[in-house]
Amino acid sequence: MKQSTLTQFLAIKNKNKSDSSSDSESVVKINSSPSSSELSDDEETSESSSTDNQEARKRKSSLKPNKQSTNQKKPKISNMPRKIKNRNKFCDNWKMDPELGGFISKSDMNSQHAHCNLCKKDIRGSIYNVKRHVKSIFHKQNVQAMKCTVAVDQFVQKPEVQKKQLFDDSVKDAELRLAGLVAKEDISNRKTDSLLQVMKSCFPTDAVCQALASSRTKTTGIIKNVLATEEKVQLANWLRNNKFAIIVDESTDKSWTKVLVIIAKYVDANYNVREVFLGLLDVHDASSAGQKNLIMKCLSDLGIPIQNLMGIGFDNASVNTGSVKGLGVLLKEEVPNLFILGCTSHSLALCTTYATQKLPEGL
Repeated sequence: MKQSTLTQFLAIKNKNKSDSSSDSESVVKINSSPSSSELSDDEETSESSSTDNQEARKRKSSLKPNKQSTNQKKPKISNMPRKIKNRNKFCDNWKMDPELGGFISKSDMNSQHAHCNLCKKDIRGSIYNVKRHVKSIFHKQNVQAMKCTVAVDQFVQKPEVQKKQLFDDSVKDAELRLAGLVAKEDISNRKTDSLLQVMKSCFPTDAVCQALASSRTKTTGIIKNVLATEEKVQLANWLRNNKFAIIVDESTDKSWTKVLVIIAKYVDANYNVREVFLGLLDVHDASSAGQKNLIMKCLSDLGIPIQNLMGIGFDNASVNTGSVKGLGVLLKEEVPNLFILGCTSHSLALCTTYATQKLPEGL
């Protein structure tokens, strides 16, 4: 009995399990299968998305250019100016360009070439090529050779230029002669203006005389800066190669400035004895050593060697004729055979002074 009841119980239990499993499968199927309302909603959303896609495609197609329209050629407009390509033609501004040196001109070959007048060469008409040619070694050598070449016009003067130059030289020569006359004859420079007026009135037809403009200021400048300078140069050239003597004397001018005057005495090429002014020096040291330094400086500035000095003449002051430290003694240290001569007039005056003292008082 017990076994039979047990088997029945197990059978009933298994039956219940199978029923519950079938029910659960049906429930899952029911839940998994979509309902009719859900199906209708999905269909509506898919239709709306498709319509949106179609509208977006239409918009994109409207934005894209039409290939047929782009492939079509644009109609030509006859009034539109035609573009001209740059063929690197010659530019007239290149002639005045300082960087190119003024040697570039237009070529006779065509308008697309430039021509170098110095090198006799045609260049393709591009500013780059032209500058490249200017910087080349060949062009630079020709420029250097041109600078060293003298123009033919400099050897042959025009008749008008030559005539004017001769006239100007004649005027200058007349002014120099007039200034030399004033200096030689010791004429006052203030009288030069009146002298010039008299000359012009005496020779009204002489073009050179009428062109003279040597006033007293100009005459003074010619004497100091031209005649005196040239005379001193010629004198120094002669004394460098010949023997000479000097005469020195110390004096004081109106401004109480002590000066030392030096006169050169020599024999010229015609065997004439000449006495020429050599220098006027300011004296800051009146001693014998100071005077010696001034004489040495004057000769060295002119390039005259002290060995050409044969003799010196001065007054009989003790600073000059002193037997220990006199000027003559100091100069003999440089020139041992130097001849020293005192002032004869001063010596004669001293002799007569002492002679009169010996006479009786009654005479």
